[in-house]
Amino acid sequence: MARDDPQLKIRLPIEMKEAIEEAATRNGRSINAEIISRLMITLEKGDPYEKLDGFQEEILGKISKYNEIIDEQFEVRKKLEDTIDAMTEKMGYLTKVANSETMKEIIDFIAKKENIEPNNDEEK
Repeated sequence: MARDDPQLKIRLPIEMKEAIEEAATRNGRSINAEIISRLMITLEKGDPYEKLDGFQEEILGKISKYNEIIDEQFEVRKKLEDTIDAMTEKMGYLTKVANSETMKEIIDFIAKKENIEPNNDEEK
């Protein structure tokens, strides 16, 4: 870097300044060279916030799709519960009917008829 390159005066938290000084010493560079090196790496990688915006949109899209699936599953579950309730109600009715005198009479009638039919066939 030449002495005629533009200069930039910035304010840093003391902890950050100390961390840069330590990194520069570790890497055998001046503080200026350390800052430039780190800025170049960051600039070459691109704007991390821009990537986060795209990532955020992707995540929000997936969340929206998952919410749609959950809503659909909730509707299916509700329909199943309604069907089960209706079937349970009908089974209760059928149980009452099956235990009624009328049903017993019908069963007796059919049983007697089945026993009688073979005898009628023999007579014919």
